[in-house]
Amino acid sequence: MIDSIGGFLSGAILGFGAAVPIGPVNILIMSYALVKFRLGLAIGLGAMAVDVGYLLAINFWSFEI
Repeated sequence: MIDSIGGFLSGAILGFGAAVPIGPVNILIMSYALVKFRLGLAIGLGAMAVDVGYLLAINFWSFEI
């Protein structure tokens, strides 16, 4: 039983590490979140807003039918 829980936790940690791409914005978010959680949250929400803006720009202005 303990071996299966350990295997599950190892797989979950490795899967989470593979799912989160380590880029310059994510490093910035992590470094600010270590100082204060709200700073990391604000930078993360700002990065998400820019990504949504890119998505909207691609969907509505790039493809004309």
